[in-house]
Amino acid sequence: MMNRGSKCFVLLAAVTSLSACGNSDTSSAPKLTCENITTANLGLSNVKVTTAKLVTDDASYPAYCLVQGTVNDRTSAVDKNNYAIGFEMRLPVTWNGRFLSQANGGSEGSLTGTSAALGGFSQPAAGTGGVVGLSRGFAVMTTDGGHETSNAPASSGALQGSMFSYDPQARLDYGYNADATMAPIAKNIIQRYYGSGPKYSYMLGCSNGGRHVMVAASRYPDVYDGYLAGDPGFNLPKSAIQHALDTQAFSAADPNGSGDMRLAFSNTDLALISNKILAKCDLLDGAADGMVGDLKGCQKVFKLSDLQCTGAKNATCLSASQVTALTKSMAGPLDSKGNQLYTSWSYDAGMGYAGWSGWKFRSGGNGNSSAVADLGTWPRIVVLGAPSLYLTFMSPPMQFTNNTATTDQILSLLKAYDFNTDAPKIFATNSTYTVSGNDFMTMPDPLLKSAQAKGKKMIVYSGQADPVFAVDDLISWYENLNAKNNGDATGFARMFTIPGMNHCNGGPALDNFDALSALVNWVENGIAPDTINSSLRTTNTDATTAFGTTSRTRPLCIWPKIAKYKGTGDINSASNFSCVAP
Repeated sequence: MMNRGSKCFVLLAAVTSLSACGNSDTSSAPKLTCENITTANLGLSNVKVTTAKLVTDDASYPAYCLVQGTVNDRTSAVDKNNYAIGFEMRLPVTWNGRFLSQANGGSEGSLTGTSAALGGFSQPAAGTGGVVGLSRGFAVMTTDGGHETSNAPASSGALQGSMFSYDPQARLDYGYNADATMAPIAKNIIQRYYGSGPKYSYMLGCSNGGRHVMVAASRYPDVYDGYLAGDPGFNLPKSAIQHALDTQAFSAADPNGSGDMRLAFSNTDLALISNKILAKCDLLDGAADGMVGDLKGCQKVFKLSDLQCTGAKNATCLSASQVTALTKSMAGPLDSKGNQLYTSWSYDAGMGYAGWSGWKFRSGGNGNSSAVADLGTWPRIVVLGAPSLYLTFMSPPMQFTNNTATTDQILSLLKAYDFNTDAPKIFATNSTYTVSGNDFMTMPDPLLKSAQAKGKKMIVYSGQADPVFAVDDLISWYENLNAKNNGDATGFARMFTIPGMNHCNGGPALDNFDALSALVNWVENGIAPDTINSSLRTTNTDATTAFGTTSRTRPLCIWPKIAKYKGTGDINSASNFSCVAP
């Protein structure tokens, strides 16, 4: 059960003020030097500062004040483990007057490096240098989601990253409460260090971090002015059901009949699919450039069945079992009555790359022989996604013998997953777990009515070949948002898709783009982005190899517009493309 005693937990749909947590207004409190940001000097209820030091020798960033600490330290009445919301702030000596909350990704449980980068995934993509929030002068903050993975015993095996889920409060902290709790505390610390609070506040993240952003905009829109969500798992519990579908479908396609999903599609097979998609779809945007610019148009003309072998399986075609398996996967999970449990998926050229197969089939290995030793490790849907499905999103969490599980045990569970009886468990509650996994992980108001009414701004983006959160789901959400706003939600929310991009970066994609500046310009200057410039990240070898160049630019277009080639000029130059209706 939740320990509410003397602690102030911020729950439900709104962030309570600091005064409601027993903290007085600090707008007139004296400024603190970095070293004097202590537990006693802050005087905030249930806030403990463990580190406060000025950092001047970090070669990657200008001088900043590093503040680390915990909030709401407690012992769980359920699993008897210790929990707290761990946080880290980096306050640049030269401050631009803005606050940037950088939501963590994955199962969280750590602060390592996330407040220097942006939410665990850089935005723009990794390797661009000098464009992250701290370098720009933002005061940045991140949390560990209310738990430390290292506190779970290594003996828990494949479950270690999700063991926190046995504690009801830790589940809520992970879902949204850690962010809600920390936002006013972070602003308080900013006020005390600089002598004034932030003029503008922003939140960003990718993957689970993108989910955090969308949930924050829905639950507590007063806290931030702008929200930037990348490849967001905003229906994360439902998307986890896809892991079971993929495991069952791909295991059935093992040509050896041994049920090893890693053998279902070789790298050669995936490259064949990618090339066939390009053969059908590349020119839909007017340019033969190795990119699917018209995503919806592509779904109309590409047919996976065209690749099915008419005779024996060879390198130029797919077996009937492969076509059946991938078709089933791309349709998304269904129950026996035909109800859609998650969503469908779109075909894109990025499916032929390691950033896609690493989630679906295997991490590492070339997959071009029938030898298991050639296949690397199990895909991320098994080692990362499945434990969340069984522990974090189900209520109650599944009990494992001796609180441990091997990868083989997780695989067995996925293969036996029942879409009629197991899928509803993400909506279940009981007397201990009183909030369902779906409720604490998702937006209570998907239409963002309050955020819109308060004049907030949101940019969302996704790779078209994201293998873990289907771009179709984001498109459906955005098109419904438009429909419920008289056909146009662009006054407060804008969506962009990135051809070829896998999960948050990578793939044959121009994954170097600055959506943060676009959001700031929209919030502070009223200039809404119709396009965002994108370029080729030279460290993305998928792209440089696919495009045969280290220099290419494109406009990312507000959905549903596409970047259409004007018909003349260098196809590697954004100036020769315009955003038009498909």
